[in-house]
This record gives sequence, C-alpha cells and structure tokens, in this order.
Amino acid sequence: MNAGLVVLGVVILIGTFFLTQVMITPQQRQQIELANQLCGANIFGIPVGQIGQAASPDVANKCQEASNISQVMDMAPFGYIIGFVLLVAGLAIGGKKGSKSSSGHALKETKEEEHKCEVCGKAYATLKEASRCEARHELERKKAEPKSESKKKSEAPKRMFCKKCGTKIKEGVKFCAKCGNKVTSQ
Repeated sequence: MNAGLVVLGVVILIGTFFLTQVMITPQQRQQIELANQLCGANIFGIPVGQIGQAASPDVANKCQEASNISQVMDMAPFGYIIGFVLLVAGLAIGGKKGSKSSSGHALKETKEEEHKCEVCGKAYATLKEASRCEARHELERKKAEPKSESKKKSEAPKRMFCKKCGTKIKEGVKFCAKCGNKVTSQ
C-alpha cells in the first residue's frame, strides 16, 4: 500500500464532494443555471451578458461568477474519477522493505541492522559501539607488543667482515665498500 496515493485520492474525493454537494446548495445551482442561460442568451444576435455588462459591472461579475461555478461543477465527474483512481492505485501498489518512501525517508525494516566488530565479531546495535570495540582491541594489541624499537636503538648493528679483504661490513650490505666483493651471509 502506498499511503501517499491513498491519502491524495481520499482528499480529492472529499474535496470534489464538498465543492459540488456542500458548498453549492440546490437553490444556488438553480440560480447558476438561470444566470448561465441569461448570460448566454442572444437578442438580435448580441449576447444578453454583453448588453448587461455594458449597462452594469455588477451584471458582468455575476455572469463571470456563474460561468466559473458551472465550470467547476462540470469538472466534478473528473474529480471523482481521479480521486478513485489514485485511491485504488495507492492500495494496489506495495512498498518494499528498506526502500525509500515518496518523502525520501528510508522505510523501517522489521529487523534492525547489526554492526559487528571486525576484530572479535561481536554484534552491536550502533556503528559507534562497534568502532569503540575495535579501538579497545587496537589498544590491547599495542600494549601486548614488545617495545622492539627501543631494543633496536640500544643494540649496535652486527658487523661482518669481507672474505676477500677483511674490511668490516655492516649487516644488510650486499657489497664490500673497499673491494666491491659480493657479501655472503655467514
């Protein structure tokens, strides 16, 4: 069911009924029909409405008012048809879970979305809680790591000697700086 179309259809149906049946009484309907006949009648080929309009602006206003009201009344069947079609279409069209409604807001699903911590896999109701859990795991991991960098700074690099010339060579160097001999690990 599409609630927006249903509501729009009902509003159009009620509005059309209100305009044609409540606001315009049967007596007013008769007066409008009579005014339309008089305003549209001809005397010697000249419409009576034009003669009256030339004589009095009040007659011109009454003729225009009667014309407008009769146009609204003539459109009433179309108002009923459009309202009924929108009502039926709104009832027939089904919405999908998780899709967006006509107002642009996401429709609420029956099951709320779960957010999981990527480290331990524990499910949380919000993304913020899952992020906090991941941050706690990161802190624990950093605390558990040995402080290897401080040890490396205190230790001196291991030295090796070139087999050809006997020059001291730092660890990780591939060639001897003095003779150019390729260094092999011992």
